[in-house]
Amino acid sequence: MAWGLQPAYILWYLLRMSLTPAQYAAQKKWREKNKAKLAAYAKAWREKNPTKVHARTVKQEATRSLDPVYRASKAERAAQWRKDNPDRYKAAIKKWQAENPDAIRHNHYSKYYGISLERYAALVAAQNGVCAICSQPPGKRRLAVDHCHTTKAIRGLLCVNCNTAIGKLNDDPELLRRAIAYLFFYE
Repeated sequence: MAWGLQPAYILWYLLRMSLTPAQYAAQKKWREKNKAKLAAYAKAWREKNPTKVHARTVKQEATRSLDPVYRASKAERAAQWRKDNPDRYKAAIKKWQAENPDAIRHNHYSKYYGISLERYAALVAAQNGVCAICSQPPGKRRLAVDHCHTTKAIRGLLCVNCNTAIGKLNDDPELLRRAIAYLFFYE
């Protein structure tokens, strides 16, 4: 469905405004003739009334977002814009990431581990800011959330090296025991 004027909308508009078809045609012709002037007026009004514009936009988006056809067309337009403007899209993403570093971490922690930034901070505090295995503070990177891949239960926070070591051993305690025995054998 195009968002231009549909015949039913024009009929509704004519009835609402009590315009005859000739009056409507004259009004339409005037609007086309003064398009630049109307655009300048609308732009000035939007700049003068940003809160009204925002409220109207939010209300329109809330109504339109219920329409699956509109949602699909909006997604298509957004995908096309990203394809046509890759540099602007990348710049916008980088700008947003720079302005919202906590939002990125919050999204990551909630999506993958089901915890908030506050819960992560509480875990760091509970471990005194050090790795749960080697008791060393993290280097340049944050402590990683160690979790059971089967139950998704969080076990603790680990430094990059300890987290990688456990991952390379497939989180298997038996492999870890054998690795310890190996190290003791050659000590």
